[in-house]
Amino acid sequence: MWDALSTGRLKVFDTLTHWISEFRKYHRDEKGKIVKKDDRLMDASRYWWSSGRDRAALPPAKVDVDMLERLRRGGCGGGGQGSWMT
Repeated sequence: MWDALSTGRLKVFDTLTHWISEFRKYHRDEKGKIVKKDDRLMDASRYWWSSGRDRAALPPAKVDVDMLERLRRGGCGGGGQGSWMT
């Protein structure tokens, strides 16, 4: 996960203040082991990065051709004749 963060493959919104605060405190001890204190978000992020990314992807959206045609013609309440928007 560190590699992805440092190379830009994983980005974190600056509005995630709790995550950023926890990330700043995340560290290792003298023996190189991660200090297990206040690291719930880091654990969740690491688990997601290692096993859940493929499940977070959305399938391609299906295009409703009929809906697109009705919108193109001004139907579906989109401001056409008799619409509340006219």
